[in-house]
Amino acid sequence: MNLHPLEYFVKLAQTKNYTKAAKECFISQPALSRAISDLESKMGYNLFERTSRSVELTKEGELALPYAKKILSTREQMFRELQQYKENNKKAIRVGYVIYGYLAIINQRISEKAKINEISLDPIYDTVANTCKNLYEDEIDVALLPQIPDGDFSNHCAKDNQIESQTLLPSKLHVLVHKDNKLFRKKSVTFSDLRGQQFIGWHPEDVPVLSDCHLKVLKNHKVIEEYTDYCRKLGDLMTLCILKKAVGVVSKGIAPSEINEFRSIEIEDSEEKFGVNLVWKKDNATAQIKRLLEVAKQ
Repeated sequence: MNLHPLEYFVKLAQTKNYTKAAKECFISQPALSRAISDLESKMGYNLFERTSRSVELTKEGELALPYAKKILSTREQMFRELQQYKENNKKAIRVGYVIYGYLAIINQRISEKAKINEISLDPIYDTVANTCKNLYEDEIDVALLPQIPDGDFSNHCAKDNQIESQTLLPSKLHVLVHKDNKLFRKKSVTFSDLRGQQFIGWHPEDVPVLSDCHLKVLKNHKVIEEYTDYCRKLGDLMTLCILKKAVGVVSKGIAPSEINEFRSIEIEDSEEKFGVNLVWKKDNATAQIKRLLEVAKQ
């Protein structure tokens, strides 16, 4: 992309002096003169009126000058944006991963897909509350969060409708059941099947809104009024289910296949609003984040 002749044209129009223009363009005066003559020849117009004392733009030169400046400015803008795109692609995306049940499995899958597609990630693990706070304060770029019914993250993740989200994995509500429980062999259950069961919930300090949402759903279907106990990790949930002879509330199948003592069972009459969302701020939707979204949806 040789735009040097246009650069020389603009510089000569500014300085009105061949010697000075050549010096500022870091070329010899004869080379500048040849370049201007070649440009005029290609355009079919004289751009300058030359006398022994001065160099002035012709009418054609005055008409061409703003276009030459615009072309050079557009080139500079193109290079800046290309460089910015290159830097954004080099920079690792800071992903907020939540320490919550089955999301550990989803987190791993997202990381593996990103690696295959040569997307660099910087994973940051925390609670839902802290992950939402980190997203709003720009400590992370995107977050993988449990879906809230109605999809409204603005009330606990950010303010002023600054958040966008994409559901990656829709899911109905599930229960985690130990093998000694009579529900263990069922392929699915209904809310009426769950009446009389004790329930372990996720600790509200770690999973705000979602923990209350699970309880609200169970209350509305007259299953329980309160949780028997709370857990913070999947291992704790399994232990409490055994000790308390209870079931756990989850948002998707979370029991690893090698753990035969537990099953995650879908509540068939629940709504499909308990999946996983990829969440980011509207003003931070870079090309790299959009690419991660496409990869995560595969």
